Amino acid sequence: MRLANERYEEIKRIVAEFFEDYQISSLPINIFEIAIKMEAKIIFASELIRENPNKKLEYRTHKFPNSFTFFTEHDQRFFIYIDDIGTTAKRQRFSLAHEIAHIILNHREQSPQNEAEANFAATYILAPTSLALIVPKKQWESVNTVSRYFNVSKSEAEIIRRRFEKRRSLKQLKERGYEKSINELLKDSVFKKVKDPPEQK
Repeated sequence: MRLANERYEEIKRIVAEFFEDYQISSLPINIFEIAIKMEAKIIFASELIRENPNKKLEYRTHKFPNSFTFFTEHDQRFFIYIDDIGTTAKRQRFSLAHEIAHIILNHREQSPQNEAEANFAATYILAPTSLALIVPKKQWESVNTVSRYFNVSKSEAEIIRRRFEKRRSLKQLKERGYEKSINELLKDSVFKKVKDPPEQK
């Protein structure tokens, strides 16, 4: 689902404020550490099954979703469920970023638009396209490099690579306000990774 351009920009600004609030300054983004700082409780499928073996049969016969979030009035806290059995570590990272996106975008119900917004915001959290303005182009020309750089799946890396390319292709390369704040936070980590790139696997 395609969002209005104005909404994409609004989401980017919200993510930039989120980066500033939690002083996110290293790559790849440690999304689990951020969730802890937000005081969200992460519940893993493996923990549920370990604590209640009857859940194992339920898990096998009724596939649980990759993730979901709920808020309890009693605890005044968000609980985020993550399937760590049927998904890869990189998928779990994206799923958690997706659920955090729902929280910071103040989504209160499920809808195709909210899902599209959370997917966009999750990718922007893990790999802000503003970095296209300070990361050397060679670092994001290869899907494999992007995957290692941001610790995302190959399919997600292709989305990021295209978004970086699109951001660089815009006639106006000047950083927007929210881009400056994100790049300022991440620049030291970016330059370190460029100087000492991830090892080939």
